[in-house]
Amino acid sequence: MKHINKFFISSVYKNMLFKSINSRYYKSYGIGFLALLVTIVTFLGSVIVSGINHGSENLVAQMGADIIVAPKGTENDYEGMLLTARKSQFYMGREKLKQIKKIEGVKSVTEQTFLITLEASCCDQSVQVVGINPKTDFTVSPWIKNRSIINSKNQISLKNHSILVGSKIALKKNRFKMFGKEYNVQSKLDESGTSMDNTIYINQKDIPQLLDTAKKARQGILKPVNRNSISVVLIKADNQKNIQEIQSKLSLLKGVVPIKSKTISAQLTDKVNDSYRFFVILMLVVWIVFILFFLIVLYITINERKTEFINLRVLGMSRKNLINFILKENCLIISGATFIGEFLVILSYVLFNKAIYMSINMPFMVCNAKELILHGLVSAVILIGFSLLCVRVLLNGVCKENIYE
Repeated sequence: MKHINKFFISSVYKNMLFKSINSRYYKSYGIGFLALLVTIVTFLGSVIVSGINHGSENLVAQMGADIIVAPKGTENDYEGMLLTARKSQFYMGREKLKQIKKIEGVKSVTEQTFLITLEASCCDQSVQVVGINPKTDFTVSPWIKNRSIINSKNQISLKNHSILVGSKIALKKNRFKMFGKEYNVQSKLDESGTSMDNTIYINQKDIPQLLDTAKKARQGILKPVNRNSISVVLIKADNQKNIQEIQSKLSLLKGVVPIKSKTISAQLTDKVNDSYRFFVILMLVVWIVFILFFLIVLYITINERKTEFINLRVLGMSRKNLINFILKENCLIISGATFIGEFLVILSYVLFNKAIYMSINMPFMVCNAKELILHGLVSAVILIGFSLLCVRVLLNGVCKENIYE
């Protein structure tokens, strides 16, 4: 009999909760809509900021060089290529590599050549192709998934007519077609959240054959390239203290410009800070609007319901139970809106993360499931907890110990 009574009381209690919410549906939906908006902005904002942060850290790690030497006047193109998803190509003579090697304080160098294929008519998809020197490379090798192709000297054992591909390159049976020719993919690269994810890396020795294949297919590279051309030289100094001195010596070489990796890192930090500020300001504005609206609606509603609260007390509901009833009522509204908002964010993020990456125009790494859940839980706890705290504070003045006061 006790269990039946408890079940009956519980059912009545739940019915009272939902009827109370529905009887003021305009106010309930208004609070719910704002809670939904706050959830979307807070959750999505934190996920995007986290993605930018991871992508930025990976970009710094990806460079791997202390100084990058590029053709004069192309420094903005190179920085744009690193900091955004923009493709680029520019060239200088290979003789610059020999001159750079002779500079005192240079520990190791490696060269890269940038090619841009035409649209997907020539290939499985439009890509940036980068020619690397497998024997001297130190920027791509740390990201290679298949570590078996790295030999004891830390060199990449890249076979003839084989390629390395970024994490976002689509493959067909571990092969990629360019200009009618299929290339074997020796390894994919780990996701970095940078332009590397959409890049194909080939042995520089294969560039002449790639150009011939493109010419025969009448589907060329976007910009003509000399077979002996290179785009950039990446340099490691033997001592961090010598970087400034090496840069000064490089500045004396004609037709090139040295770029310190720290300069690019500083620019990236500025862009990241600008993004942080934007999302923080946006979140603050949305939160302030929500708090003001929520408190005003709550204050008006509680004062309108004073008679209802007194009647419930007279009928035997304790002060504690009345407060819990009102807290649960608001908890249902806020929680429902919060979890709908989080579901929409996760769905949008999973379906459109590539569009997000392209639109923010910065290094961006997609958060994994664990990070998404963590950000979602933190956002939900903050919003629900803060909302219920506001309700509890306002109820102190209404639900008095003595109903005759």
